Amino acid sequence: RPGLIVGAVILYHFFHEQAYYYHLFNIILFSVISVLFFFLVELLVKDYVIALLSAILFCVHPINSTPVNNITMFSVLFNLLFCQLSMIFFVLFIQKKEKSDLYFLSIIFFVIGFLFHEIAITLLIPIILYLLLIDNGSFRKIVKLCAPYLMLVFFYLVFNVQVYTDTSI
Repeated sequence: RPGLIVGAVILYHFFHEQAYYYHLFNIILFSVISVLFFFLVELLVKDYVIALLSAILFCVHPINSTPVNNITMFSVLFNLLFCQLSMIFFVLFIQKKEKSDLYFLSIIFFVIGFLFHEIAITLLIPIILYLLLIDNGSFRKIVKLCAPYLMLVFFYLVFNVQVYTDTSI
């Protein structure tokens, strides 16, 4: 997880061993994620009240206390941040009649999120569901739009297998 390593080095450079700042950083990062969650829900359902209530529920849900309170789980928060950005740009790509720059940004944010935590691969589930349920996408369209994500995951996994199984290192 290269994002985890780079992130830990950068955070340590600024905060050293002062836990307070790590917690503050996680709270600020979670606040940004919560605002993005609001925008994503509003983008999907086009209802301000539902988006606001969903974001409030997301903010106060106890399951979110673990990555916020645990100073070593910033990588999970970054993963969530970049996956949300990826989904937002993907939805905008579909809604704006497929402007390729939005799709490219979605893929870039997916890759960055994947570098922080491999769980980013699960982003394909809401993408597929969005295409099936909201966009009424055909099987061909789903495969076409999900293929770049899957190819990048495949190359990353092959690279990791090569690196971690190479005994000469």
